[in-house]
Amino acid sequence: MDPRIPTTTEYQEVKTIFAGKPIVMFTSEDSIIWQRKMFEAGAMAYLLKNAEKSEIKLTLEKVAQGMTVFTGIVEPEREQTFRAGFSDPRYILTPNQKEYVVFLSNGLTQPEIAEKKCLSISTVEKTIKSIREKCGARNNAELVKILYERGII
Repeated sequence: MDPRIPTTTEYQEVKTIFAGKPIVMFTSEDSIIWQRKMFEAGAMAYLLKNAEKSEIKLTLEKVAQGMTVFTGIVEPEREQTFRAGFSDPRYILTPNQKEYVVFLSNGLTQPEIAEKKCLSISTVEKTIKSIREKCGARNNAELVKILYERGII
C-alpha cells in the first residue's frame, strides 16, 4: 500500500471511478490544508484514524444520509465558519497567495518573504496588501487569523 497522500487529481480520478458514491477520507493526516482540499474536491467526510468506533459509525450513517461531516477536524463552534469559507470567493486564494500567507503565519516578515521568493520587497508588500483587501483584513495578523479560522491555512 502506498503511504503517501494522494494528489487532488488522483482524488478526482477516484471520484470519477466511483461516480455517485459518497467518499469518506480515512487517514492519519490531520493537516487542515489537506482536509480543506478534500472537502473542496467533494469528500463527504474526513475521519482521522484515531477516531473512536462510535464516531466512525455515526459519521458513516450521516454520510449515508447525504450529510457532509466535519467530525474530529473542526471544533463544533468553528464548523459553520469552516463551511462558509468554501463558498465565499473572498477566501479562495491561489497557491501563490496561500504561500505568502503561510510564510506570514510562520512569522516571516515581508523582507524575509521577498528574500525567500527572490522578489522585491515592493512586490511582496503589494501582493500581501492585495490579499488583505480581498479578505477584508486590516493587518497581517488579522489576515492570518481570518484564514486560519476558515480552515484555509
